[in-house]
Amino acid sequence: MTARNSIFLGVLAISAATPLAALDCETGFRPFEHRMGVTCVPDTPQRIVTLHSMNLAYPIMELGVTPVGSANWYKEDGSIQWFLPEDYDTTEIAPLGFFRDVDVEEVAELNPDLIVGYLGNDDGFDRFGEIAPAVNLDLFNRPIKEVLFDIADLVNRTDEAERLEAAFNGQAAQIRAEASDDIARTTVSFIQHVNRDDQFFPVTMSFGLPVIIDELGIRRSPAEQGIGAEREFRSIEALGDHVADVIINYVPDMQPDGSSENHDTLMSWPVTQFLPAVQEGQIYPVHIFKVGSLSWRSLSTGLEQIGTILSNPALNRDLVEE
Repeated sequence: MTARNSIFLGVLAISAATPLAALDCETGFRPFEHRMGVTCVPDTPQRIVTLHSMNLAYPIMELGVTPVGSANWYKEDGSIQWFLPEDYDTTEIAPLGFFRDVDVEEVAELNPDLIVGYLGNDDGFDRFGEIAPAVNLDLFNRPIKEVLFDIADLVNRTDEAERLEAAFNGQAAQIRAEASDDIARTTVSFIQHVNRDDQFFPVTMSFGLPVIIDELGIRRSPAEQGIGAEREFRSIEALGDHVADVIINYVPDMQPDGSSENHDTLMSWPVTQFLPAVQEGQIYPVHIFKVGSLSWRSLSTGLEQIGTILSNPALNRDLVEE
C-alpha cells in the first residue's frame, strides 16, 4: 500500500455514513456524494480506473481525461470490446476484464487515485475502497445531464461539460427553428428488437431519449405512453399496437454501410410488414451505442440523426389518426 493510499483509508472507513458537510478531507481532497455514501476524492484525479467502458470511460474521455484502466465487454472470441467511438485511443488504458468480474489485484497494480463504478458493480464494491477513493454513481435513475455534470465534477472538468452542453443546446435550437412544426405533427415509435427471444421493447426513457424528445417536441406513439426507465419486454405480435408515422429501431449491430442483422430480422416478421410506417418506408434503424450512450457526444449524435429523420419534408405525417 502506498503512503498516499494510507491517507485515504482512515477517511474511507467513516465516509459512507458521514454527511457531506461533516466530512473532513485531507488537503488536496474534497467530499463527493454518491450512491454508497460520501467519499473524499482528489481535487483533480490523475490516475482514474473506471469499472465500465461505455458507461464510465466514455463520458470521462470526452472531457479530455483518459483513465489508466477500465473494465470492458468481451466478444465471443475473447477479444476486448470497448464500446467506445472508433476515434478514441484506448492504447494507454489497461483492460481489466469483464465489468461484473473485475480483478481487484489488477486494479491495485495500476496505483489509481480514483476508482469509479456504478450500479452494476455493487457486489464487493467495498474492496475497491481499500485501494483508493471509490465512488459508485447512480447512472440510470437521474436525468442524463445531471449525471454528466456529476461525472464532470468528479474529474474536475465542469467547464468542459458546460461547453459541450452549450453546443448541444445550440444544435437543438437550430433543428427546432427549421422543423419544429413538422416534428410536432409526427407520431414516433421508438423500439428495440431482441433477436434471440422474438421480442422487442419500447426504448426506455433513460439516458438521451427523454432529452431528445423534450428538445424536439416529439410525440411518442400511444402504445409507448407511460414508459419509464425499466425495459418492458413485449411479444413480437404486440408490435402491431405501435402504430406511428415513423418507427425508429435502436439496433446494437449496425455496420459502417448501414446494414443491421437485427433490423433485417425485425423486418422479416409479417406483423412488421403490416405497420403503416413500414409500408410507407418510414422505419429507420439507428445505432444504439451511438445515440443511446451516456455522453454528450451521444446526445448530439442522437439529436442529429433523429432530427434529420423527423425533419424530412417528404415524410407522410398522416398515417396515424388524430
